[in-house]
Amino acid sequence: METIGDSLKKERKRQKKDLQTISLDTKIEKKKLKALEENNFQLFDSPVGTKGFIRIYAQYLNLDPEKILAIYRRDFGEKKQKHKIHEPKQNEKKTFSWKYLYLLIPILLLIVTLTYLYTQFSDFQNPPELKILEPENNIVVDEEILEIKGTTDDDAIVEVGNSKVPVDDNGDFTTSIPMKVGDNTITIRAVSARNPARETVEILYITYEPIEEEEEDDDEKKEEEMIEEIILNVKVENNPTWVEVVIDDQLIIAQVLQPGYENNFEAERNISVNTSILQNVKVEINEQPRGLSSETFSIQCEIVEDELECK
Repeated sequence: METIGDSLKKERKRQKKDLQTISLDTKIEKKKLKALEENNFQLFDSPVGTKGFIRIYAQYLNLDPEKILAIYRRDFGEKKQKHKIHEPKQNEKKTFSWKYLYLLIPILLLIVTLTYLYTQFSDFQNPPELKILEPENNIVVDEEILEIKGTTDDDAIVEVGNSKVPVDDNGDFTTSIPMKVGDNTITIRAVSARNPARETVEILYITYEPIEEEEEDDDEKKEEEMIEEIILNVKVENNPTWVEVVIDDQLIIAQVLQPGYENNFEAERNISVNTSILQNVKVEINEQPRGLSSETFSIQCEIVEDELECK
């Protein structure tokens, strides 16, 4: 029998929406959305509050709130609450239990309320955690494209340079950025979704030194530099991404491609690749990795006098 969490999670995945986006749209914390999908209602203060969050989430997914709430009442309503109440065996014990219960309930409610408020205040005041897993700081690399991996709070917003990087449900993130020859300073920010004024910043200092090729005779070098065709490889990673590919001035692709997409294209004169999300698209030209422009999110190459020129 399908539970309320199954219904919500199934519809969200059908609409291909992630919890981070829904949290920003509905103003409901990501961990509470996740708790609803896992039927974990202990995270909420009261049944009334739980029903309110269920109604907002169901309406956002265009589900019938009354049907979803009916499932909630069926599985977690009054029937199960009454099941928790046990009749005492003796009248003396019944009187004794109720006497102390009236005293304990306000105290317990006060403790729970204070604990919740303290937790919310701490989450609001404290900046998100941020840890860079790769690469190490102050190192020298010989690759033009640098891959950055890290971890943070699952509801934090991560920015590398001026670009936002998606964070998965575990708080992990990965991105790749092009390097310039010499010293590179990379700023990584994790901003709290609840309090944008709170952020954690890490700065990487990376030196890029390309591998110098051995000198060759002019004739051999000229022969190697002669390009007769362009072999383009396009690969999509991480998330669905819009990609445009132009081969010899003809539009070949202009659509959203799914993660795992990879294809080779042959060109005689020129190629052009454009994308909407820089870090999701990997490009190789004649088996050499090429970084897309961080300003235009594109790369254009053409053969000029038997030489390949890219910009």
